[in-house]
Amino acid sequence: MASFDEIQQYCDTVCGQIRWKKAKPLIEKELKDHLYDQCDAYRAAGMSETAAIHSAVQQMGDAVAVGAALDGTHRPKPQWALLGLTGVLLLAGQFCSAVFGGAAEPVGFFMAAAALLGCYFLDFSLLARHTLPLYFAVLLGSCFGLLTGPQVNGTAWLSLGGFGFSMSYFAIVFPLLFAMLIYSLRGHGLAGVLLCGLGYLPLMFILIQISFVSGMLLFTLSALALLCFALARGWFGCNKAAGFALVLVPTAVVLGVGAFILLGHPYFSAQLALLADPYAERNGSGFLLCLVRDLLAHAQMYGTGSASAETAASLAALDHSSPDYLLTLMIYRFGWVALFVVLGVFVLFIGFAGYTLTKQKSMLGSLISVSVLSVLFLQCAFYFATNLGYGLFSAFSLPFLSSGNAALVLNAGLTGLMLSVFRSGACFYDQMPGQTSSPLFSYKNGALIIRIKN
Repeated sequence: MASFDEIQQYCDTVCGQIRWKKAKPLIEKELKDHLYDQCDAYRAAGMSETAAIHSAVQQMGDAVAVGAALDGTHRPKPQWALLGLTGVLLLAGQFCSAVFGGAAEPVGFFMAAAALLGCYFLDFSLLARHTLPLYFAVLLGSCFGLLTGPQVNGTAWLSLGGFGFSMSYFAIVFPLLFAMLIYSLRGHGLAGVLLCGLGYLPLMFILIQISFVSGMLLFTLSALALLCFALARGWFGCNKAAGFALVLVPTAVVLGVGAFILLGHPYFSAQLALLADPYAERNGSGFLLCLVRDLLAHAQMYGTGSASAETAASLAALDHSSPDYLLTLMIYRFGWVALFVVLGVFVLFIGFAGYTLTKQKSMLGSLISVSVLSVLFLQCAFYFATNLGYGLFSAFSLPFLSSGNAALVLNAGLTGLMLSVFRSGACFYDQMPGQTSSPLFSYKNGALIIRIKN
């Protein structure tokens, strides 16, 4: 027993040099695994237990030096740049609410800030331990909302006590849920890919019942991106060509059939005709679209636009439709420079986050990041299309800028979770079912190798 105490004492000394508490359990486990494996090798060579343990510990080298080396590389990586940029966007959203909505929304701002920081400091690895329970909990909660919630303007709402929000915002959360489903089915081959497709269907059914076409499209494109990303990385452990065929062929068929059905539907046929020539229904269903295009046609590079008095008088219609047309109002009142600034900020944010994503090694962290980035990107794409007068479906929110507490809090929380991955993802090692991760310590050709990067 005293001999094994030598291993524990050595591990305690190494871990005592490491300041990041989250990294200590993993390092201690791998250190002990290596020491015990090396002891077994020495025992097999004829050494006594005491001598084998002592030799294994001595081979590792000075505990303080080893611990200091590991401490230098096992540290959280604060995401001050992305956190600061998100904070600036949230503050800009308050400015927009004050200018275009008549008053700031401090409650929504503080709720979003709390969600951002709370998820940033959350241990994202908790999601890996509860993937399927989380999936079914959200699915059952969605069904409960559909059965009990009221309908507002044709859209289902979830009402809990005095708090309620449109269930259309579930489309923002579902991609993260789907990412967790993919993670739980990693390494299961083509059967895992097929089960992911089956897991997509109930969530899509919920969105169909909510009757939110933009949400269906956002979730479908995000789910497709996640599946293709996982297949490209080989995380299902199947033939990639077969996996892509299993995903892309049914997707193409479903999208083709869906497009055919939509084109044959009177409402969507009218929407396409309206998008092509809104002025034919200027005083009817094309009023807002004509107003948007007229305002943009008379926008200046800097300053307020020069639309006719009649068109300018109709601005109240867009104010009333806020937050759906916030960007249009900004362009008309501040000039096209407002579009370039907003677009530049989001390109910078998504580009920087995307670059950081490429450095993630874990499956869990990468899937979370892809799900969040795809949601933010598609929301921006839909919103920009609508505000430039070419949106076929209703817009989502413009993340962090447009008003609406539910969207603001959900986007902030998802962003905080992604930044949590960037902050501490290097300390999370996942593995395919039935496989072991690369050891932190190994011994080869007479040399001790310490893996200090994941």
